[in-house]
Amino acid sequence: MTAKPLKTVVLPVVCITLFGVLLLAASFMFYYGFYLFVERFFYAGQTQNVRIDLLRRLFAVLYGCLYLLLHRIKKWELAKATLMVGPLGTIIVTIVLSYYTRMPFALLYTGIFLALVMAFLYIFKKPWYYYYAIAVTLVPALWYAWPR
Repeated sequence: MTAKPLKTVVLPVVCITLFGVLLLAASFMFYYGFYLFVERFFYAGQTQNVRIDLLRRLFAVLYGCLYLLLHRIKKWELAKATLMVGPLGTIIVTIVLSYYTRMPFALLYTGIFLALVMAFLYIFKKPWYYYYAIAVTLVPALWYAWPR
């Protein structure tokens, strides 16, 4: 195997699959820590009053905006594609959990969001591994958020 396919195909697949899934798990743990912080310091003794839906949406928006700021860096396309897994998974989980009682709407809104993300990637001519990052994100995010 030559160095060219190794660098252009194998490295992105391995990097996004391994580090992307680890980053997705880390982002879920970071959200849980954020939730515990808000619960402890703002709702001490009244944990049933925590507006978890609002908190989840706020976290997803802040995390997505943080990624968009990172996206302005001109270098490190593979790192940006790998780092996209965390915010994208968080937003997908937020959409599904917001509409978990009406799953057709959850799937419709998730599809619309992913179509907008893919249109953004297409307009800015991003490499193929960004689309692979979407696929890597979609499976565990839907598995995590799907009602049981």
